[in-house]
Amino acid sequence: MKMFMQQKFLTLLLVALLVGTLVSCDEDDDDVTAMMPTGTVSVENQDFTGEMLTIADVTMSDDGWVVIHRDNGGSPMVPDIISVPKMVSAGNTSDVMVELKDGVELQDGETLWVMLHNDSGDMGTYEFDGSNGLDLPIEDDMGNIVTKSFTVNVMSEPTGSLSVEDQAVADNKVSISSITLDQPGFVVVHADNGEDGPVVPAIISEPLFLEAGTHEDVEVTFTEDAGVMTGDTLWAMLHTDTGEAMVYEFDGENGLDMPILTEEDTPVMMSFDITE
Repeated sequence: MKMFMQQKFLTLLLVALLVGTLVSCDEDDDDVTAMMPTGTVSVENQDFTGEMLTIADVTMSDDGWVVIHRDNGGSPMVPDIISVPKMVSAGNTSDVMVELKDGVELQDGETLWVMLHNDSGDMGTYEFDGSNGLDLPIEDDMGNIVTKSFTVNVMSEPTGSLSVEDQAVADNKVSISSITLDQPGFVVVHADNGEDGPVVPAIISEPLFLEAGTHEDVEVTFTEDAGVMTGDTLWAMLHTDTGEAMVYEFDGENGLDMPILTEEDTPVMMSFDITE
């Protein structure tokens, strides 16, 4: 009888352990499911001037990547990407600027695909190659890859010209005699670097947005700390508007609102002196 009771106890214990193990596995599976990264993306058809692409809105539950793929008959061409992988922090981010890789050329009217990827390997390094299981595309609740297509209108390289005369400062402003732009852009004023060139990326004026066309006697206002004095040499320069519309974003590194270039690939700019 005692032997029978011991066997019965061991049997019940084994069953309890098995049940506990199964429950634990189910809970682990639920945890894994809950931890799977999620995200959404929206993008609009857009003009492209050879610099950056704009992704209107990105939302991700975890830090991850935004990349651009070419089209492959109505779906993204993978694993190859044509963009520099853009790391985006968890949460919602608007107007995500994505840079194309060097040497990538787009065709007017071309369809591209934006796609979200997790960052599951070496943190901060994009490693997806389609076979190593790292930095995989993010999926929605239905198991579909989070990706959206959009079309690019390839614009010609922006052009412009300007002329400016030596002058005195009046009401903390200077006047640019004439500006011509074939696309909307900015005119700004830079200080002189002492070596016959402008100090960049810093500017000493408020950036002035201008529509495409020819503008005469354009007044540009200096910043409060410009410190302009009689005898100073300054530089007027034209910039594109490639990021957020009508917001000057050039910082020398982000690839946005770059200087408009001449046929010799030098910035469209002109120096002038401040007189009494």
